Amino acid sequence: MKKLLFLGALLLCTWTARAQFGVHVGVLSGYHLSRVRDPQLHDSPNFQALRTFKPAPVGFTLGYHSSDEVGLLAQAIFTQLGQEYAVYLDDERVGTRSIDLNYLTVPLLVRFATSPKYRFGVHMSAGPQLSFLLKGQEYLDSDQEGERLYVARSKPTTDEPAFYSEMHQLNRFDLGGTVAAGMFFYVSKTVYLTAQFKMSANLRDMRSDDWIAAEESEYAADPEHYAGEMGRRRVSWSGVEVGLNYVLPFYAERNAHLRRRQ
Repeated sequence: MKKLLFLGALLLCTWTARAQFGVHVGVLSGYHLSRVRDPQLHDSPNFQALRTFKPAPVGFTLGYHSSDEVGLLAQAIFTQLGQEYAVYLDDERVGTRSIDLNYLTVPLLVRFATSPKYRFGVHMSAGPQLSFLLKGQEYLDSDQEGERLYVARSKPTTDEPAFYSEMHQLNRFDLGGTVAAGMFFYVSKTVYLTAQFKMSANLRDMRSDDWIAAEESEYAADPEHYAGEMGRRRVSWSGVEVGLNYVLPFYAERNAHLRRRQ
């Protein structure tokens, strides 16, 4: 009986899936911890950064593996980012300051993976990332008055209370990088699942140049008014991502044929 169990486990582990060589397509989804780094907000006694989780509800993958172990991937992911801050006045919480950003992020990755000789394997990827802002806003919610005041909006309106100016605009494009590591599992000869931990960061300030110039001018005129040093406001995030991937049959069959010839 023990021998039969051992042989069954061995067959399960050594089940040969189609190779990763060829064209891959897939869908993915993720959930991450989002951060907005800004010295003025983080050092101010009037703001306390709250742990903020956001989803990346859906994304798509297109890739090509030149071998079982090395490939190139391009992803297009609808990603929600931002940060929430508790607002304090005289040590009493009076509201919440929120930054909400919706991006289409496009990572361009080099992927390294173990050979799919077994059902399970590990992989890692890294590369640059392009971020296109779809919608963004920054606002204050008052706990006492129940009123929302907008600091910035990607699509300003005139029918809501606001104190943003025309200079308070958000950058439409950002450039950054991403790294990821995780596991893959073949459920059939052409279909496999992935689960990975991913870290990403944008390099540019999320605010427009005009907004930054206005802030720097105010800071130079009255630096004591600011609790922290003048700095950039950058977005970063880290979390988990799962995906369902499919190797196009033409390449899977071609690779199987090459393996038989070997």
